[in-house]
Amino acid sequence: MPETGNTEQSMKVAESIATAVLDKVLTRHPELKTGQTPGDLILKWMPLVVAVVTAFWTLAIQSKQVDENSSDIAKLEARYDQTQVIMQSVDSRLARIETTLDIVTGGKQGAQASGHAR
Repeated sequence: MPETGNTEQSMKVAESIATAVLDKVLTRHPELKTGQTPGDLILKWMPLVVAVVTAFWTLAIQSKQVDENSSDIAKLEARYDQTQVIMQSVDSRLARIETTLDIVTGGKQGAQASGHAR
């Protein structure tokens, strides 16, 4: 479900698009302000109706896409958190193995490695 801010912003965008289309239609067809036959009025207003329906259809698609993206982000964050837990587990196991190895070998490997570096 989209956040309230997203819905309000989308509604404002849809309203501004509809207002702009209406202004353009009325500028090009001033006779729409006067009375004509109902058939003529329907045919002349049809582009505006299509534009408004398209704007709201686009709004619905955009809202659905926002929901899907939010869901995908939440899934990726959960997977990332799980990966971090696994990596911390591997790091702690490796530290225990290194400590055990140092105890078993008496720390000789560390002394030999520093002797080879010189």
